[in-house]
Amino acid sequence: QIAPPAPVGNPEAEAALCGALMLDAKLIDSIADRLSADDFSDPLFGRIFAAIVHEHSCGRSATPITLKSHFAEDPAMAEVGGAMSFLAGLTGSGAHIPAASGNADHIRALAKRRRLIEGLQGALAEAADPAKPVEEAVAEAETALADAADDDEGEQHISAGAAAAAVIDALHEDRHAGVRCGIGALDATLGSIPPKNLVILAARPAMGKSATAISYAIGAAKRGHGVLLISHEMSSDEIAERALADMCFDTERRVPFNAITSGNISSDQGRELARAQQALDELPITIIDIGPSSIGKIGRLVRRHKRRFAARGQKLELVIVDYLQLVRPDHREKDRYAAISEVSLGLKQLAKNHGLAVLAACQLSREVEKRADKRPMLSDLRDSGSIEQDADSVLFLLRPEYYLAKEEPHTDDEKHAAWEAEMDKRRGVIEFICAKRRRGSEGIGRGMFYGAYQAVR
Repeated sequence: QIAPPAPVGNPEAEAALCGALMLDAKLIDSIADRLSADDFSDPLFGRIFAAIVHEHSCGRSATPITLKSHFAEDPAMAEVGGAMSFLAGLTGSGAHIPAASGNADHIRALAKRRRLIEGLQGALAEAADPAKPVEEAVAEAETALADAADDDEGEQHISAGAAAAAVIDALHEDRHAGVRCGIGALDATLGSIPPKNLVILAARPAMGKSATAISYAIGAAKRGHGVLLISHEMSSDEIAERALADMCFDTERRVPFNAITSGNISSDQGRELARAQQALDELPITIIDIGPSSIGKIGRLVRRHKRRFAARGQKLELVIVDYLQLVRPDHREKDRYAAISEVSLGLKQLAKNHGLAVLAACQLSREVEKRADKRPMLSDLRDSGSIEQDADSVLFLLRPEYYLAKEEPHTDDEKHAAWEAEMDKRRGVIEFICAKRRRGSEGIGRGMFYGAYQAVR
């Protein structure tokens, strides 16, 4: 007989960590990204940790006073003298705040050791049973070792039969499951964006990438999809200006974008903007105004806001990144091609790991404008890392009016009348060119770009 090992855990470190998180809210997000309640050896501290993360995700302070309601009927808390006194005692003098990150790593490491021990104990029981083949004990031990060594975030283990059953079940559900925006031609061309999919929205400057992304975000949020808009280029104020103009577009009193940016608005327009602001406040959209950042940082932001959406009873379903070339890889790459390849693969992994849709805006090179036909093609992405390979769908934008305006003949030229007729046909038109669609067919849809209102319809 082999004596079981002593329990692996450090309740003192767990108590110190919970106390530190109650004292310094700035620690909570980074530690919640790498630690869960199940990692605590003492279930009571695990529940305290979960309550702290929940309160913080709801935008509330996590203090003994706000946390005590979580433990009103917790027998373990009653045994230690009641929630208020016990939680207040954990905060102590605050001396353990500097050690919080180290304590979190220590608790996580011990949790992996406990799981390893549990797995190996199962293998030991298999090995001691003469009725069980030795191969089963070996397999159990190998599984325990692999589980302890690997970080399985984003993995899904499922039999082929179960996967096929899930597909058949889905046939009886909404065939449009996924994110849609309500812009008819865009939804028809791109289809709904399913969870785990990466869509690249690519175009040259002035084609309406940002306007399309914002109109898509608002339309998706109006349909109940939680949206996280991560902007590396525009500030939150600039995004809000465009969003307000877009929201007012469908009302009786449209407010031009330049009126908002200049502040030159009438009292009626001011009231319309106030209504638009209130409507935006009720939509499940969060804007993150951030400088150039890494894939790793974007992943942490998504985990953090996924928790916050859930705390509000909402589901984060769409992450929009504006734009791809301003995202840095986590590792220093020798060339731009390799760097962009790591970023596009990272965005695809982000979609898979979190079970949500990612829409990433992408800047195309000047090669498009060297051709007589300015319509972008997949080959225009081939010098930009592995974007084409990693994306589930690629959507190009084209505003023919923009290029046609540059070709205006002199008013005395006999070709001017024909040019003017062509301009009338192209005015405001935006083409949605789906050049790749892994779960459907490619095609072209046509919508309208109302530049004065930064609205795509």
